[in-house]
Amino acid sequence: MVAKTMEEPRGFPMEPLLMPTIIDKYVGESNEDGEPEGQGTAFFKGGHKYQGDFVKGRMHGQGCYEWVDKIVYRGEFNNNKAQGLGTFVFLEEDAEYYGQVFGGRKHGEGTLSFKNLPTKYSGEWCRGCRHGKGKLTFDEAGTSYYEGMWNMGVREGN
Repeated sequence: MVAKTMEEPRGFPMEPLLMPTIIDKYVGESNEDGEPEGQGTAFFKGGHKYQGDFVKGRMHGQGCYEWVDKIVYRGEFNNNKAQGLGTFVFLEEDAEYYGQVFGGRKHGEGTLSFKNLPTKYSGEWCRGCRHGKGKLTFDEAGTSYYEGMWNMGVREGN
């Protein structure tokens, strides 16, 4: 383990939860009941947008959800929830998370990296927090890092 030489960024970006899915406008395929089915694009009240697969009126399969506050999720959806393997792009923080998602949050194995910073975390996540075994790297060469255990976003150990 190498000692930390740089400050870690305050407040890793959090993924937003999906808003209640009230479709304002829908363009795409529908089933015999008039529900979104197959490929389509839904525009939600509040300005959010989803483009991808629908099953029985729900986001289900592969898709892309864009929040008005410049966060984008591309990946798997299950019964209206971002769930499975996917990528969150946090445009305002210039950050990207790629990995497992459960219930719309970083959960399982994944990597969060920043485009304008050498900081990167790879490891386990639980409900959007670094949790379990992981490595937080502070420089591009990978010589300044913490590798060890995390408990709901807090390092445990030296």
